[in-house]
Amino acid sequence: MIKPRKIELVIIVILIISIFLVYLDRYLDLGIYPYQKGHTVTEEIKKNDQKIDLVTLTCIPLDAQLVTNAAEYVQQVEKLLKKWDKKVNKCRFEEIIWEQTKATAEQFKNFKMQQGYQLMQKSIKHFSSENNIRKMTPLPDIDFNELLGILDHLQIEESYVLDYVYYLDSIAGIPIVYARQTEAKPIDCLNNFPNWRNYLIDDHIRESLNRHFINHIRLDDSPTSYFQLAVLALYCNRFFLYWHSANRDETILANNQDILQIMQSIIVQIECLVDSTAYNKLTELQSELQQINITPYVVMNKDIVQTVFYYFTYSGGVYKVVWHVSREFPHIEINLTRQKIINYNKEVQF
Repeated sequence: MIKPRKIELVIIVILIISIFLVYLDRYLDLGIYPYQKGHTVTEEIKKNDQKIDLVTLTCIPLDAQLVTNAAEYVQQVEKLLKKWDKKVNKCRFEEIIWEQTKATAEQFKNFKMQQGYQLMQKSIKHFSSENNIRKMTPLPDIDFNELLGILDHLQIEESYVLDYVYYLDSIAGIPIVYARQTEAKPIDCLNNFPNWRNYLIDDHIRESLNRHFINHIRLDDSPTSYFQLAVLALYCNRFFLYWHSANRDETILANNQDILQIMQSIIVQIECLVDSTAYNKLTELQSELQQINITPYVVMNKDIVQTVFYYFTYSGGVYKVVWHVSREFPHIEINLTRQKIINYNKEVQF
């Protein structure tokens, strides 16, 4: 029979060993025990069940070509989009929606509230698809040559121009950019835009960079040109956004210093007033990004080109995007994969 004193001794030894293992795990990051202080990249990946090998995040293929001046292109494009936004009076959106809502509300007053609201929403979307919102609002013309002037490795196909038609409903508004022949009349409403819903859905779910105009954009076949095509596809309709569409805030991260600018943004400053942990989250995010080389790069094969870049959004965090397009013109999207590698969600909802 084991004596009580020996049992106590065994328990003490087990406790000491357990404490020692917890100590090693916490300070050497062995992964034996979970703890709450901060989150590493690996922990965020496990948390979101992404099953991503950390090596794939930190290693760049030997045949990859870095886009070293990516930050310059991204900053100039974002500056231009802000310039375009100053051209429009967004109050007209609210007036158009309110007028249409009043016109349709009377039709559904005898329905139950939820059913009536759903029918009203459908009516407003139908109103948007069959009317020239650009003319009613009114929305100004856009010179897309300014954008292509920044993305100087791209060129619109001869005898074609870029233009846009506008989608508007009761809670969102966003332009859909398309290519048309120079002599053709601009599309006046969505009903005259073939398959417009496909491009709106692709953009909304963020699982594709396929855009109507992609087939009419020529590249000079340099690595930079494929990165610029991704920039054009991601940013092309980020102007004149109405209400919930303004959540399209993806910012391509060209280097680790970009996080510093995000931390100094107005949104983050507001969050810090409401939730003091917001700044700490971004501080952790910045330190985690230092483990990853986030410089965009391109891998050029005989028939397919792979473009890899990272972007940040306040409504999700940091994502890695791998985009494959055909190397020959027209440059058709083959596939796109998007993986969340660091989680971040803004505390303040607009």
